[in-house]
Amino acid sequence: MAEGISYHNKDVLFKFLGELYKDATLDAFGIEGLPKIRNLLPTAMPKVRADERRSDTQFLLDDDSVLMLEYESNNRIDENHIKYLDYAQRILDREYQEEKVVRAIRLVVIYTSDVASVGERLNAGDVGIQSRAVLLSEHNGDVILEKIRK
Repeated sequence: MAEGISYHNKDVLFKFLGELYKDATLDAFGIEGLPKIRNLLPTAMPKVRADERRSDTQFLLDDDSVLMLEYESNNRIDENHIKYLDYAQRILDREYQEEKVVRAIRLVVIYTSDVASVGERLNAGDVGIQSRAVLLSEHNGDVILEKIRK
């Protein structure tokens, strides 16, 4: 490395260039339709984790996709779906690290009978997550149990 040039020179350059984007758009890159950039946000997102979060149930399906089957007794849709995004990221990371494959992830959430209505989507712009809801309040639990046992 040349003397006097920071090892992180590219990071420094990109941070400097990032500041130039204020009040601009990305039209120059051919990315049109985005609103004007208001402000540069911090890029450091420190998070020390020692947790072992677990989704309720995971299955590998015949089409090589992963089914996350979750059980909920509340309708805190945004909070739950943010949690599912974390689970999905961990599944993607695990599968990629172990097998160098990006598997499709399917998400089904079974809600207890006291939950009568829910949303099935968290939309955060280009990032989001969608689930399929099963409301036990709309089903006969005995019939479902009998079908599963067969």
